[in-house]
Amino acid sequence: EYQEPYLRGLFFVVLISGVLGAILIYKFPMSANDRAAAAVAPRIVWRKEYYLYYALSFLDGSRQQIYFAFAPFVLVEEFGVDARTMTVLLIISALINWRAGPPIGRLVDRIGEKQFLTIAYIAHFFVFLGFALTRNVYLLYAFYLGYQFLFLFSVGTTTYLKKIAKREDIAPSLAMGVSLAHLTAVIVPIIGSALWSRLGYQFPFLFGTVFVVISLILTQRINASTQGFNAPEHAR
Repeated sequence: EYQEPYLRGLFFVVLISGVLGAILIYKFPMSANDRAAAAVAPRIVWRKEYYLYYALSFLDGSRQQIYFAFAPFVLVEEFGVDARTMTVLLIISALINWRAGPPIGRLVDRIGEKQFLTIAYIAHFFVFLGFALTRNVYLLYAFYLGYQFLFLFSVGTTTYLKKIAKREDIAPSLAMGVSLAHLTAVIVPIIGSALWSRLGYQFPFLFGTVFVVISLILTQRINASTQGFNAPEHAR
């Protein structure tokens, strides 16, 4: 109860930030050609040439559902972390990601999507194992911030798609990827909660490592120069 005024103020700040963000996004510049292309483009695209992007999007969504559904709950329910501490963690995470975003973007340009996503999925694996195995709340804070930081690495799948897709396919294919990522919200949290209730809070995160390992395996197939519409059969 003593946190109620603090939380009310926090929600008000979030509301104002959301409104300002929406206004800024609405004001983003867009050329006449881009507007015309968006008007005639399909809202969603499924092409076999982009199967690897779709698969990684689905697996990333599955992993994210586990993390966002259970990681904060573990901190609060199992380790007694209060709302103020969670807010501080989110603020720290936002500051880190704000500063780290541009270097991460340059990194994917420099080393390529295959190496970039390989690093990301290996790090995700250790974060999920950390949540499953550690009992030290300060280590859990580090893993929590680590996962929030790793969220930046999702840019690798987007840049991969941009390299293999036709220009007019990019936006609707991204929409398909987002749809696949959210499709997992129907079932993955249910499985995770069943594992928690029957076996313990550690098991949703162990379940999450399965998605990470499969993503890591699929990432080794990435070769943007010969996939999608860069493949030899599409060359002209």
